[in-house]
Amino acid sequence: MSAIVFPEQTLHGPYPLTHDDIHAVVLEGVPGVYVLGTANSETNLTPEYVGRDDSDLRRRLLRWAGEAPSSHFLFKHVTSPEEGYEEESRLYHQHEPGRNKIHPASPEGHELTCRHCPPIEAAGADRRPR
Repeated sequence: MSAIVFPEQTLHGPYPLTHDDIHAVVLEGVPGVYVLGTANSETNLTPEYVGRDDSDLRRRLLRWAGEAPSSHFLFKHVTSPEEGYEEESRLYHQHEPGRNKIHPASPEGHELTCRHCPPIEAAGADRRPR
């Protein structure tokens, strides 16, 4: 997989996947999406995993720090679980990261359909245990 340049207006980073860096740049108690990967420069990252948290992105990233094989992360705060699902699904389809084994799940309590999936695939694509 080749390195990908992420436009700054979309995702922030890459930042080292450390507790200090996460605390410095990610707001507490705010939902968001993230990409874990290996940074090849200050603006390039090879994506390895795409994810989201519908309530506290900082808490989710802190769980990955020190545990993930990835060295860096990119992130974006979102205003709702629906926006998070849309952004995570877009990133998942755009980059097909190797560590994502299944399609992103629709947020709890919602039955959203991925607009990036072909119609036949979309019907069952948003069912993933959290």
